[in-house]
Amino acid sequence: MCKKLIFSAFVLAMVMLAVPASAQMTYPENVILKVDIDAFEAADTQTDWTSWEMPNYWGSYGPVVKNFGYNPSECAYNSKPMVKISAFKGGTTGGGQFGGSRKRYDGSDMSLGKVHDDLAYLPYSELGGLGYDYMEFWFNFGPACAYETREYTFWTYDTAFQYAGELPNSRWAAWSLTNPAEWLADYLVDPNGYAPGYMPAALQDLLLGRSLENGIPPDQSEFDGVTAMTYSASFEVTLDENGQATIYGWSDLTDWTGSHHMPINGFAIGVPEPATVALLGLGGLALLRRRRR
Repeated sequence: MCKKLIFSAFVLAMVMLAVPASAQMTYPENVILKVDIDAFEAADTQTDWTSWEMPNYWGSYGPVVKNFGYNPSECAYNSKPMVKISAFKGGTTGGGQFGGSRKRYDGSDMSLGKVHDDLAYLPYSELGGLGYDYMEFWFNFGPACAYETREYTFWTYDTAFQYAGELPNSRWAAWSLTNPAEWLADYLVDPNGYAPGYMPAALQDLLLGRSLENGIPPDQSEFDGVTAMTYSASFEVTLDENGQATIYGWSDLTDWTGSHHMPINGFAIGVPEPATVALLGLGGLALLRRRRR
C-alpha cells in the first residue's frame, strides 16, 4: 500500500512537471466575455463578440456603463460583470472626457479585423507629456465573486496612427492598477507628465503590462498565436472584497510621431486555470485506481 502511494505521488509530480506554465492561463473555452467597442455611426461587430456601441461624441455623455449580466447574489464560473468606462484629461477628477468613437476600416489585420475597424478614444490634453490623460475601466462582478481572479485582455490600436513610436518598441497603452495621474502628482514628477519612452522606473514597476504590437508577455492568453494579440496586453487581476477591479490605461508612446491619443478597440475577460495541473494529476491517480481494481 505504501509503495502504491509513493508511486501515485511520483506520477502526480511527473504530470505537474510535464504541464507548461502557460497551461494555467486562459483557454478559449474559459473566455467568458469578448467585447467589441463599436463606433456610433457604423457599428460592425466581430463574430461571436458582444457589441458595445459608443456615443459619437462622449464629451457630455461619459462615463459609459453597460451591464453584461451582472448578478450580485451569485458567482458562477462564467459570471459576467457590469462595466464602466471613464476618461480623464489632464488629471481631472471628473469623467466625460472622451473624444468620441471612430470607424477606421482597417483591412490589414485579418484576425481581428472588425475589432480593429473602429474604436473609442481619449484625445491628448496637450500638457506636453504622458500619464495625465487616462481611461478608467471599472469591472463589478459583485461581492459573491470577492477575491476571484480574472484575466483581462485589452486592444488599443488605431490604424491611422499605427507608427506612433517606431518598432520594435511601439506601444499604444500602459496598464496598471495605479492611477497614473495621482502617482505622478504624489511623486512630484513633472506636472506635465513624462516624455515618450521615459516613463519613471518606479511607475514601470507598477505596470500590469503594455500594449505592444505582438502582445506582452507572449503565450499568456487564448489570443496569442490565434489573433497575434496585435496591440494588446493580457494580465491577471484579483477582484477586491466587493468583487470589483479598477484598471487604468493611458497613452504610452516611444515617440511623438503620429497621434497622442489613447484608443480602445475592445476587451476580453477570461478565467485562468490554476486547477489545470491538479486536475491532470487527479486524472493520473484515477487511472491508477482503475488498474488496481
